[in-house]
Amino acid sequence: MNNTVPPTITDLPVGWGFPAARIDLADSAVARYHAAVGPGGEIRTPSGKLVSPSALATLCIGRCLENVILPEGTLHIGEDVELLGAVPVGAALDLRARIRSSEDHRGVRIVAIDMWASMVADGAEMFVGRATLMIPGATEGS
Repeated sequence: MNNTVPPTITDLPVGWGFPAARIDLADSAVARYHAAVGPGGEIRTPSGKLVSPSALATLCIGRCLENVILPEGTLHIGEDVELLGAVPVGAALDLRARIRSSEDHRGVRIVAIDMWASMVADGAEMFVGRATLMIPGATEGS
């Protein structure tokens, strides 16, 4: 059993890499996302269901943030994502991420995280994105 306490995101340097992670996009995981945000995000094609871009982004960001402690009051203030292909429900992705920037500005810390995900089956890159967090309580110049 690993008793290591995860690091606090504000203590991590620019360039810090999140542990590599696998995301299994099982129907149940995608369904939980849609149940939480409400109807309207599911994509169905003749060959089966696809993971919606919003579900994919949320599941990738969530997986990254499982590996760090977020100070109270942290807000997810933005994301910029690009899907490079259709991701079927049931697929598995390998996720990599790193801290792109971490800067104090007017009493808050702004942290940007770059992410990349590729299909486990063939290594094809399917998702690139950036999530931005705002963390209150940072102090400039300290």
